[in-house]
Amino acid sequence: MKILLLTPLYKLPGESILNNTNVCGSFAKEWVKLGHEVRVIYQYPIYNKIFHIAADLFAKQIANKFYGTVTINRFTKINKYLDEGVEVIRIPLYKFAPHFLYPTQSINYQINEIIRINKEDNFIPDIITGHFYYPNIEIVGKLKHTYQNSRTCIIIHYQGINIKKTKKYLDKTCPQLINSIDVWGYRSHPIREYFEKVYGHKENFFYCYSGIPTAFLESPQIKHYNPLNSFIYIGALIKRKYPLAVLKSLERLKIDFTLGYIGEGNQRRIIEQYAKKKNISKSVKLYGHIERTSIIKLLDKAQVFIMISRKETFGLVYIEAMARHCIVIASRNEGMEGIIKHGVNGFLCNAGDDKELSQILNYIYNLTADDKQKIANNAYETAQGMTDKIVANSYLQNITEVDNVKLEI
Repeated sequence: MKILLLTPLYKLPGESILNNTNVCGSFAKEWVKLGHEVRVIYQYPIYNKIFHIAADLFAKQIANKFYGTVTINRFTKINKYLDEGVEVIRIPLYKFAPHFLYPTQSINYQINEIIRINKEDNFIPDIITGHFYYPNIEIVGKLKHTYQNSRTCIIIHYQGINIKKTKKYLDKTCPQLINSIDVWGYRSHPIREYFEKVYGHKENFFYCYSGIPTAFLESPQIKHYNPLNSFIYIGALIKRKYPLAVLKSLERLKIDFTLGYIGEGNQRRIIEQYAKKKNISKSVKLYGHIERTSIIKLLDKAQVFIMISRKETFGLVYIEAMARHCIVIASRNEGMEGIIKHGVNGFLCNAGDDKELSQILNYIYNLTADDKQKIANNAYETAQGMTDKIVANSYLQNITEVDNVKLEI
């Protein structure tokens, strides 16, 4: 089967894009392993030169404040790459500034180049899937006119662009395109609610979760949960992730504890100042940035993973922590909603609410050792069903099996 995946985010060697993600790369590589031919159209975002100059000068400050992707290099030419069997074609997609709508000529250029390159290579996709609703509702919808036998899908993420504004634009310029999308994928339950409030209910939909490498499930450590004293936070140290709330909640319990922070951001200094003020600096370890593959050892030392952030699209790190038998506390109505069941395989807390977090931590602290072990075991079982291979295969099955009409894969 030939799969065409469109995305504005993809990790390539040599690029300078802070907060970039490789979720699409993970899916594409797993599909190649399953025997499919995968072509990624990397819709590389470029802007007026002044924004790239500013990004080059203030990249970390922008990334820490907004935690959006920060595109530094202004690549203006089309390039092809091979990434572990995945063919990646980087095509520049221009608009004046971040969060603006794309001009019609940029959209048309992107579509025409995709069709041209596909024709040169005799690549006729069976599936066209686009990540991020804008501009891909328009691009995927128009590609359907050329590839009428293809099955189309759009995966909805949170985006830093006005969703009502994009709906108004699409209704005015190409209202029929919405109906040309066969399947809709949502990165989480709250994202589905966020999207359907504006675009309405979509009959054929699924939840497009990310997966973890099987290495996170290998050689699980035997852990003891009494006394409960080892905690960990993994994520950017920025305001919307509320890293300080974790420390405040633990300090309020008046127990002996160690809390490790993995990540960088402008909240680091605030955490250090708070720890010093409360005379608990020895209990706090700030590791800075650590490579994903090295995180396992630190997760194995921790009993509880906590991050109660806001606007969390998914949060793969929660699944990684569950795979290492950590008791996990995530945010209610965010990316882990529907995956974590409160009190069963983890706990949910209102984003940033350090008082509620203290109550949850106190509840966990007073559970029996067997009850804590049961929750950690349930978390591990959840993670077992969310490997890269499993979620990539599920993604394809949800696209290929629609209205009792199945594509052969």
